This record gives sequence, structure tokens and C-alpha cells, in this order.
Amino acid sequence: FHVVDGTKILAQGSKSKTWNKNKLIENLAHLDKSIEAISKEIESSGNKSYGLPEKLSEKKTLRTEVKNKIKELEEANRNHMHPKDPDPTIMKTKSGTYELAYNAQAMVDGQSNIIVAETVVTTNDENMLVPMIDEVKKNLGKVADENLADAGYHTESQFAEAESKNYNVLVNNKDKKKTKKNPFHKSHFKYNEEKDVFVCPHKEVELINEREKKKGSNTFVYRCPNTSCPLLEKCCKDKGGRTI
Repeated sequence: FHVVDGTKILAQGSKSKTWNKNKLIENLAHLDKSIEAISKEIESSGNKSYGLPEKLSEKKTLRTEVKNKIKELEEANRNHMHPKDPDPTIMKTKSGTYELAYNAQAMVDGQSNIIVAETVVTTNDENMLVPMIDEVKKNLGKVADENLADAGYHTESQFAEAESKNYNVLVNNKDKKKTKKNPFHKSHFKYNEEKDVFVCPHKEVELINEREKKKGSNTFVYRCPNTSCPLLEKCCKDKGGRTI
């Protein structure tokens, strides 16, 4: 039998420096309004001096930079990208945090503990079960009688593809015991990669990335802005709002 698993490898680039397409679009809208307001102010003041005022010039330069970043993201068909390290994407790590990372995949022989296939990807485990078995077949000319994986590989599309190729796979079911016991468990807060927010399952409130690093780590804090939520006491002990 063969066993597949993935390990997240943190990228060198900082998550805080990563371009976020939706946030850039929001910034562009704010810049357009700001430029329009400054232009009207200049027009109403009757300022006929040559050259653009410094404030307006800075805004227009910044707008051009934002437009170029959005264009680069669209050309790469990406929602997030680090300008100096474009390959990695934001992924959920073993600790439960979302970081800029690579996903190193390895298929190991269960008897010899020898790696029979490996690759590094920028996606999560969900769509890697069949590609890893394909890689084994390419390397060895055959596949194992049984291919084992954890719940991270549990997807119907992969099962269907494995069946079509006559691959025998055994994959753990996703554990729902912990989440059922606690309706406020952090696993119920779904991460929206495009907006870079967590969405509350009870009130559809978005937990905003405060861009504040926890002391001594690269973990960012996402906080719920609704401090008057009637479920706050059940959700957390922090009067400043639920954080993830």
C-alpha cells in the first residue's frame, strides 16, 4: 500500500505584503473619489497655476500603481499574489492559520517507507489524490493495491476520477464531532480568500483582518466588528469581539 500526505512550507514573502485583488479594487474606488474631490476643489478655488498640486499628483501616481497591480493579478488569473514571490498562495496550515505557502506532496510506500512520488504545488490537498497516484504510475509503471490518504483528500470528484482509472483509494471521512459539539468552533468560520475575511456562520458578519501580527509570530488577527452581537458571550470571552 501507498500513503499520500502534504506538508505546508511557508514562503519567504510576508503575507502582509501580498496583493489582494478585491482590496486593490476597493482602494482604486477610494482613489477615484479622492481625485475627483481634489479636482473639484482646485476648480472651485480658481487655481490657475501650472502643474498639478502635489496632493493630486501623488494620488494619480498611486492610482496608476494600483491599476497596474490589478492588471497583473488579472493576467495571472490570481486573487492573491506576492510581488517578489508570485508562486505561493494563501493556504490553511496545520496550526489552523492561513499563510503564504507551498504544498509539498509525497507518496510513501507503506512497507519500505521509500518516497515513490513527490511534487510541490500551490493548491490544497483536495485535488491531489489522483495526480499523486498518476505520478506513482509514471515512476513505477504500476500503482499500489491500496492508496491511503487523510480527510484533506476527501472529495467526490477525486473519488470519481480514481474509480474511472481503477485506483483503489481509502480516505478518512472529515471529522465533524468537534464542530457539532461547539457551534462557535473556529472551523464554522469560513475563510473567504478573495476578501481575506472570515464569515460568521450565525450572523453572516465578516471578521476583518486587522493586519496586526501577534507578538513573536507571523499570525494575523481577524476580529468581528459587531461588539453588540447577542451571541457574543456564548461565542467568546473577549468584549472587544470574536477573533480568529
